[in-house]
Amino acid sequence: MAYGIKVWSGNGAIQLDSTDANQILYQEFASGTSGSLAANTTTSGDFRQLIVAVTGFSIGECLVFIRPTGTVTGVKAYVIPGSGGFSIFTDSNSKSFYWYVFKKASSLSTPTGYGLVVYSDPVSGGSFVVGTKYTIVSSGTTSFTSIGAANNNVGTVFIATGIGSGTGTANTVQYNSDVLSARIKGRLTGTGSITGSNLFGMGTFQYTFANARLSPNRGHIKGYRWEWTSTGVTWAISQISPSGAQYQSSDDQQTREDMFYFNISMPTALVVQAPNP
Repeated sequence: MAYGIKVWSGNGAIQLDSTDANQILYQEFASGTSGSLAANTTTSGDFRQLIVAVTGFSIGECLVFIRPTGTVTGVKAYVIPGSGGFSIFTDSNSKSFYWYVFKKASSLSTPTGYGLVVYSDPVSGGSFVVGTKYTIVSSGTTSFTSIGAANNNVGTVFIATGIGSGTGTANTVQYNSDVLSARIKGRLTGTGSITGSNLFGMGTFQYTFANARLSPNRGHIKGYRWEWTSTGVTWAISQISPSGAQYQSSDDQQTREDMFYFNISMPTALVVQAPNP
């Protein structure tokens, strides 16, 4: 390809590069507002579940970002994904959440609007990536029907089931201006805070450690969760026990062993700034 498009940020970092077929840009796949929890009068401090169903949700690819509706100060929450969507766990009563699900731009529906669409340079047979969505640019000698396409026609969109072969080429969508992009406001590793408005925290998917108390030998799950403040959002470790979840040891020895189990990984979380869905 003789001509392409490149976009740099103010500090000189490349943002879009049509010559890079491996570039990944995440854009909006789905968004909405969750339901809310009724007032909790039985258990204090436990995180209760709000289920959000999302058609086409993929645990391995989707990024989930959440933000409380209304007054956000003091609201704590985290996310666990499922096969058909995700669950928001929060200790705040009568609170719903705005949410976004982002996927790779190349995985989204074929652009149909009139905005700017950036495609990658064509990829040749033998170099297609399984699971990636492509648009046929030239048929050549490639049998696109053998790797997931309905036909071998130019313009046909398909998801590659193999690497292919031959001289045919196809490209991927790198950016579609009609779809919201994930504008990263900040990254937090370990704990910390990001200042700003309309901030969405990325869903957290992993418990950190379990702490079994000696008496009455029941414990609370601790892990990373978001807490929104009047000036931004904080990423920290605290008790995140799902409502009704508890640990019961069978003897003192088991208590001593389990209470010192730690997951030493230090996750990195992202914060995006976006309008409410």
